[in-house]
Amino acid sequence: MGNPRQGPMLERARWFDPKKRNKNYDDFGDAYDDSKYHELAAKWNKDTKDGQDYLRFVKQASKTQWIHLRLLADFMQIGKIPREWNDEELSMPSKESVKICVLEYFQNDRQPEVVRYIETAHSSKPGSETKNLEAQFEAQVNNEASFRLYVVEDLSKDVIELLGTKLGIEPDFFRAHIVDYAWYNIRDRWRDNQPLELVRRRRDWWQIRYVAARYFEDEEALNDAAREAKENFNILRRPDNDKSRGWWDISGPASTGDRYKSAAVALTRSRATFWLKPTVAENDTAIGVLLLDPTVSNGFPLWRGHGNFHPVPWPSTVQDKPAEWPSWTSPSHEDSAKRSFFEDFVYWARQPGLSALGLEHAPKEQVPVLVLLNLVGSEWLIMCEYIKTRLNQIDMETIDPSHLSDKKLIDTTLEKLHIWRRLIPLYREMVSETLQHFFSFSLSKLNKAQPEDPSGQPSTAGCPHCPQAAATLEMWDIRAYEEDYKLVLARLEEYQSRIDRLTSVVTAVMAVEDTRRAIMDARNIGFLTWLATFFIPFGVFSGI
Repeated sequence: MGNPRQGPMLERARWFDPKKRNKNYDDFGDAYDDSKYHELAAKWNKDTKDGQDYLRFVKQASKTQWIHLRLLADFMQIGKIPREWNDEELSMPSKESVKICVLEYFQNDRQPEVVRYIETAHSSKPGSETKNLEAQFEAQVNNEASFRLYVVEDLSKDVIELLGTKLGIEPDFFRAHIVDYAWYNIRDRWRDNQPLELVRRRRDWWQIRYVAARYFEDEEALNDAAREAKENFNILRRPDNDKSRGWWDISGPASTGDRYKSAAVALTRSRATFWLKPTVAENDTAIGVLLLDPTVSNGFPLWRGHGNFHPVPWPSTVQDKPAEWPSWTSPSHEDSAKRSFFEDFVYWARQPGLSALGLEHAPKEQVPVLVLLNLVGSEWLIMCEYIKTRLNQIDMETIDPSHLSDKKLIDTTLEKLHIWRRLIPLYREMVSETLQHFFSFSLSKLNKAQPEDPSGQPSTAGCPHCPQAAATLEMWDIRAYEEDYKLVLARLEEYQSRIDRLTSVVTAVMAVEDTRRAIMDARNIGFLTWLATFFIPFGVFSGI
């Protein structure tokens, strides 16, 4: 029998958020009760039709020995993650709001071409755009293209069915992109088993995790963005309030007498998953699939996101025609900061001659990976700068004596520190995974010109740890970006140490303030004792 006080105690806990509580296992099943899962799955299971061979395969595999594929089978039938299939807050069914861009690269100096750009949300007839994409698979392939890339924003059952069937993609590739939890409850059935490194390096797909910071004018705008993500995204991604707002985020009231506004920043755990089809013949067109996360329409990337990767024109060209400078905008968004991550990637992936990103001499199948490393690395640099800002603000709060004497304010400061003390180890894990899994094992399949060690490890030629070889690395070599991610990891480790020091300082200052208050209380008690000693005899005599 459960503790009756457990519910109220949880609700009083600072970390408790009832909107994110995930304990209704009677609605979506847990990891241990198969009979309960089959009973619930019967409510959303659908008979497979002609043309749903991939769904039929995934369902059959999930019923036998690969039960981790249940999440993918349920997602393809529900259209969302299982725990939202009966959510009353979702007033409308899941949308097929998926964007697909097909890019083709060529060995010569020919510019990459957008073969097709599909946005299913704007389709007049549901499923018509994916049918057009399917027709393209059946059409004659352009043999001149050396690399064809399918860039997908969000996921849907039709896109999984199409890409999985036509390209022969393993189900784990799609499953790994559906959810993104910081950790799992012991009853969660969607936890994915972590493979050994020997198994991981034999895969044909890789994944990079990162955090995207987004600015909102106030908390109401942030809540609208969270609602948009829940209603419009098929995969599970949500902007979380970091609850680190301070005095610097508050804007004063206008002359009209408006209320104070406090800006807010949301942090979204994100993923990018890349699959490269093993080539059979030397002259075959290499094919890749890149899954990207959708972006909410509200807010701005923090500090307007990364800068313009185009080199700044020379001063001599100022008097020339600025209209001929490279345009960083798009027809849909004149402001580059309002573009989604998907649109941003497609733009830069079509700039193979861009020297600033080291793309001019890169093999075509490496261009999207290099662009992805640049964009994700830029997100991490912004995130590091943001963490430094918040820690500096907390440090300045501890200097103010009036702040430390207020118990509510000092509790708020400690709460901010504990939030970052919990988040930064997670971010370190994300960057470490990229260094360990992507750079250590995955680049051998992309750097085809680089000899591979029989052990499966990349060749030491061009190793960043070797001073002589490091200087010979070309900018387009994927390993050239390894040093940037190591610097990000080092900064996160420094911030972790700084948080520990700040926590000790705040705790010590609180102890000093408590001691001061105790001294003042003792002094007041001594004064009262002296008054009592002086006036009590007169009271006794007057009573006589």
